[in-house]
Amino acid sequence: MLSMSICPFHLKKLQCFATTFLLLASTNLSAAGAKIQELTWIDEKHLERQRKSVDLLTREYFARPIRGEKSDLGLLQRLVDDELIKRTHKQQLQALGVIIGDIYVKELNLEWRVYEDEAGRSRAVCRRRTNDCIFPVTMLSRRIEAGVKPDVQRVYEKGYNLIFETLPRTPYSVSDTRKKQQ
Repeated sequence: MLSMSICPFHLKKLQCFATTFLLLASTNLSAAGAKIQELTWIDEKHLERQRKSVDLLTREYFARPIRGEKSDLGLLQRLVDDELIKRTHKQQLQALGVIIGDIYVKELNLEWRVYEDEAGRSRAVCRRRTNDCIFPVTMLSRRIEAGVKPDVQRVYEKGYNLIFETLPRTPYSVSDTRKKQQ
C-alpha cells in the first residue's frame, strides 16, 4: 500500500476543486430536467417582503438600511453574530439569503428566476438566458438552522466564485472589470 501525505495548502485546493466539481456536476445533471421561468407577481411580492423584513431589523438594531450592496454583508454578519433571528424562524433566515441574492444580481448582472425541478420550486439567481443558477435564499438559513454561525462574507464569496466561473469572458475588452473574489 502506498502512503502519501499532502500538505495542508494542496489539500485545501483539492477539497475546493472537488466541491466545485461536484456542485457543477450536480447543477448540470439536475438542470437537464429543470424548468426556469420568470418570477410571478407573487414571487416578486414575496422577495419584496423578505427584503423589507431584513431592512427593518438592520434599521432597528444598527440604524442602517439595506442598500443592495456588498456593504450589506457586514450587516447580515452582525444579525447572525448577535443571533437576532432565531434558528427556528426559517422565513426570516431565508430573507438574509434574498439580500445576498440581490447583491449577486447587482454585482454579476444576474436575475431572479423561478427554478423548478423534481426537488420542487425555488427562487434562484441565474445567468440570463441560461440554466446556470445559484440558490442564495438557503445559503445562510441551512447553516444557521444546523447551529452553525456562518461567515457571511465567505459564503457570499463561494457562491460568487461558483457562478463567476460560468460567466462569458470578453476577449476583446481592454480589461475585464469582473474580478473573482479572493
